[in-house]
Amino acid sequence: MSSKFKSAFEIEDAARSFDLFYRAAILNRLSIAAWRCPNRQNTNLIIDLSGGADRVDLNLSLLKQGFVFSPFASHEEKSGFFIKANLHLNETTCIFNDFSNGHIDADITCNKLRFESTLKELSRTGFYQEPAKNWYIRSLSNPSVSATKEQEFCNWVAAALEQIRKEKFRKVVLSRTHEVLLKDEFSVLGLFHNLCAEYPNAFVSLVAIPGNGTWVGATPELLLSLDNQELMTVALAGTQPVTSSREIQTSKWGKKEIVEQEIVSEYIRDCFKQQNINDFSEHGPETVQIGNILHLQTKFIWRNSRHNEVDVVNRLLSSLHPTPAVCGVTKKAALEFIEKTESHKREFYAGILGPVNIKNRSRLFANLRCLQLQNHSAILYAGGGITIDSIPKQEWLETELKLNALLKFIQKPNELPLSERVDSARSLEGALG
Repeated sequence: MSSKFKSAFEIEDAARSFDLFYRAAILNRLSIAAWRCPNRQNTNLIIDLSGGADRVDLNLSLLKQGFVFSPFASHEEKSGFFIKANLHLNETTCIFNDFSNGHIDADITCNKLRFESTLKELSRTGFYQEPAKNWYIRSLSNPSVSATKEQEFCNWVAAALEQIRKEKFRKVVLSRTHEVLLKDEFSVLGLFHNLCAEYPNAFVSLVAIPGNGTWVGATPELLLSLDNQELMTVALAGTQPVTSSREIQTSKWGKKEIVEQEIVSEYIRDCFKQQNINDFSEHGPETVQIGNILHLQTKFIWRNSRHNEVDVVNRLLSSLHPTPAVCGVTKKAALEFIEKTESHKREFYAGILGPVNIKNRSRLFANLRCLQLQNHSAILYAGGGITIDSIPKQEWLETELKLNALLKFIQKPNELPLSERVDSARSLEGALG
């Protein structure tokens, strides 16, 4: 059952309402998911009033309205989180969803009253007692994450190339981390709003779960969209910087990027065929721009009419993830190499996130161009696809370009290390094909 949330004030200023709801949720230790879909103006924010977030397997037929946040890979059941949309703020409307089926849930009732009281106080006074950090950090039981050194990453790439030459796999995606200290004036809400403004055609997200931390990102990669009878997924690969306003029309791609993109497309075709889906359409590849980066993209669309479509979609989703764009081909061998080689745990980097079953639509993305907030710093993640034509130093430079998508909002350009000032084609000339 859904009803209009009776707030302590009339919601008129969408941005102010968004910030107040977020702060009230943080002060009450509630789980939050906020997002802005590609090529949309309005932001969404949901709050789970249960006091946590459910651990779930990704099954669209069993989940209610909410937001999925799953890790890159896990060998355990129910490794993902599901943030229920008990409160859903969309521009100037806030809906309260009661998922209790008529049973009174004491925790939700209590948390709703506390949240309303906090929201009323924030609205009345215009200020509030700022917590030590306006975001959640991971529990101390989780291992710390440190920055990846350049030579370390290049050694990983060299090892991957040796395995490719031995035909152990055709492609593997290697990731790295970068740590940046946060200034005293850093604002997680400011970062989210800046990403929404800078990357209109990316999926921008802010996920905060007590005890499990806070992640912010602007990902270019749709994993799966399900809207009524239409399903869409994309093959996205290849990277080069934007150099002019006509870059999309005049851009040229090297052999390495073209092969890398075709590997992802071929994989998606096979996933469809494994589910006996042959009536899908394919559009591309074409060059798309996300911020100051260009990618090659192919869209796959299936307009289905099956009665058991959700079961088919669940199987297709399980088959797709992790795709060659974030893992490699063959999947099993590439995943084993990643887990053996990378010195950090990816956790939710390259995992799955997005709203599900909201207004009969689900949109799931690969969690790329993202960071995880710690006490006084942020851990940024970036990766690159390694194929037979890869060169270690150039792969490092490609990850630098991707890191800058977020890094430039945390540090000023003249404060960045020289190796990270990758903001023009000239600095990468000859490196990205």
